[in-house]
Amino acid sequence: MNAPHDQAVLHVSLGALVSNWKLLASRCPKDCGATVKANAYGTGMDRAAPALAEAGCKHFFVATLAEALELRTLLPEAAINVFSGLSDDDIPSMKAAKLRPVLNSPEELQAWANAGGGPASLHIDTGMNRLGCSLDNASQLTTDDLTSAGVDRIMSHLACADTPDHALNAKQRDAFKSLAAAFPGLATSWANSGGILNGKDFIGDVARPGIGLYGGNPRPTLDSPLSPVVRLVAPLLQSRSIEKGDPVGYGSTFIAQEPMTVATIGIGYADGLHRIIDGAGHVRVDGAICPILGRISMDSVITNISAIGPQPRGTPVEILGTTTVTEMAAWAGTIDYEILTSISPRVVRKYHV
Repeated sequence: MNAPHDQAVLHVSLGALVSNWKLLASRCPKDCGATVKANAYGTGMDRAAPALAEAGCKHFFVATLAEALELRTLLPEAAINVFSGLSDDDIPSMKAAKLRPVLNSPEELQAWANAGGGPASLHIDTGMNRLGCSLDNASQLTTDDLTSAGVDRIMSHLACADTPDHALNAKQRDAFKSLAAAFPGLATSWANSGGILNGKDFIGDVARPGIGLYGGNPRPTLDSPLSPVVRLVAPLLQSRSIEKGDPVGYGSTFIAQEPMTVATIGIGYADGLHRIIDGAGHVRVDGAICPILGRISMDSVITNISAIGPQPRGTPVEILGTTTVTEMAAWAGTIDYEILTSISPRVVRKYHV
């Protein structure tokens, strides 16, 4: 798709995505799946999921039933797991599309069994206190309770995989090992991207990496072995000269301390460039680092291009690429996940092998 000249473009390397999956899969003793929720972390599930399937990925994880139904149209044969659990109203759609619910309570387990059961996972909370069956409730279940409902896998989720030395990692590991021993014969699903990189004690039978696939750093305090997947480029809309004392942007939060050349770039917080950056960070024009000035607007951001001088309308400006999603997340006081999933549908996606 060709983008209009005033529109930002997210370039997505499917080759890098597949390379990241293969690297993570090489560290898994058994199967490596892929988490493709939130439109494959903003990169486009309709292109990312088929590319991963073609590379050999067989297990996919999404957050909602709607995402699962969309994914089923793309991948007729894949195992599609739905994190959000099960309501009675969901069951017919789950059955018809041959989806795998992740059951989060004994009540959901019973509802699935009453509907005839089928392949599913039981999520047991080991310390995150978000979703999942409590350890007390899990202790009252038997392997027969699970297998009679068709449950063939138990899973849990690491709360602190991004911080390898956090004490909760070992606590969750030990709890999950006990669970696995209590349900012999059932497969396990355990590791996210950080868990895979933290070693075999945190991986299980079916890993489910997310952020690492898309080039984010699963452990921000450590170097990542994963490749960047996205490059975000926006057009320069206008250059102008300003004098010492001139204000820039909403609220006049930036006042020029000397004459300078500034440029307005066609990307703003409606496109996913976080407003909180507010004068922090930079963009790149023809490789030159150009600081962001003042507040980010809904549709534009202003930058200092004095180092390279006035540029014509349409000059490409790199927002992400040389600057990693991890670096931009630091500017915004957030995480890689939010940077990627905030890139709005208004930004055109272009795909590269």
